[in-house]
Amino acid sequence: MKSKITLLLITISSVSITQAQMPIQPVKTTIEEKIPKLSNFEYAKNRWITNLPPTDIPSNSYLARYFDKSDPYNIVKSEVVPKVSINYAWNKGPGFTIDSQSFGAHWVRELIVNKKQNYSLGISESHSDFRININGYEVLTNKSRNHNSLVIELDPGSYQVEVEFLNNWHTTGFAMRLAPETKIYSFQEAQKKITSFSEEYDTWYAAVYESGADNHSINLDLTEKAAKPIVLLLDSYENVDWIINNIANAKIAYLAYSSYKAGTSVTGDISPEQVIQLTRGAFPMEHSLEPDCYGPPDYDCESNNQLIKIDSAAINLTGQQIASFSGKYSTSNLELPGRKMTADERDKILKSYEDITNKIRNKKSPNEISNLFDDR
Repeated sequence: MKSKITLLLITISSVSITQAQMPIQPVKTTIEEKIPKLSNFEYAKNRWITNLPPTDIPSNSYLARYFDKSDPYNIVKSEVVPKVSINYAWNKGPGFTIDSQSFGAHWVRELIVNKKQNYSLGISESHSDFRININGYEVLTNKSRNHNSLVIELDPGSYQVEVEFLNNWHTTGFAMRLAPETKIYSFQEAQKKITSFSEEYDTWYAAVYESGADNHSINLDLTEKAAKPIVLLLDSYENVDWIINNIANAKIAYLAYSSYKAGTSVTGDISPEQVIQLTRGAFPMEHSLEPDCYGPPDYDCESNNQLIKIDSAAINLTGQQIASFSGKYSTSNLELPGRKMTADERDKILKSYEDITNKIRNKKSPNEISNLFDDR
């Protein structure tokens, strides 16, 4: 897929313009931004794989090797994993004890490309250094201009994909997803697709800040068969690998998802034709409906209108408010329908926002100079 930038060039004649003359017409000139190929990149210097012990490289998964940065020749743990993903805090690694600030990892696989195709590379990371090499070419690093994502054109053949990672924080969070490029829908495109569904539907909403699993996955269990088909809206800040478990065999019209960090995916009991990937940050990234406030006496609120923001996004996309909500800050499992948004439930939530707003409006904080001696 090639993105296009359109320039409007207006030519002005030295002859004076009269009413009899034709108006000047803009001339459209299109500059095509080409998707880069491997040959557009430089070879990586001092690749780790030349120093690590030789080993067989899998073709349908990744060989992962974990080590302490102070001793990279000592592999603490080696395993074959389906994807590049690590998520833990302090020294509580999955099956090893390496302090997060000292953690290093190397993943490698053989990628078989059967036809000329664009591949999308998405990165989610915290405070870290990383480098992605494909057949020895350095295609993406944490110092790249757009270091969270890349689209690259690959010809048919075999490619060695290598991920080098050094963590620099007390928590370790990193994921890399390399897959054939799929369409990313604008809000307007997704709205047209969803609202053209032939039956009446309900909108269910699930949201998290992040996954609590070691591999960034979340199992989303549909535990109830609704009276109508459902449109699922999935929202997260960090990248999440959503796994849909349609336990109740509910009828899914569409599933639309978005995250702020790149690399989110959807698999499980759903067909690719039903999945709509939206642009990053398309949803409000609110994982709770309760007022997010501290107090009394100050009632300092980070958010006090989450349902209003979620409903607004749902109405813009599906034409209706949400009928169900499930959300957590961090988890490896969610259930829907979860909290059903009946009229009474909705009124109760909106009333809680109103109550907090009134308390904020009427507050007298003893931490303010002018209020020190009030009511004493």
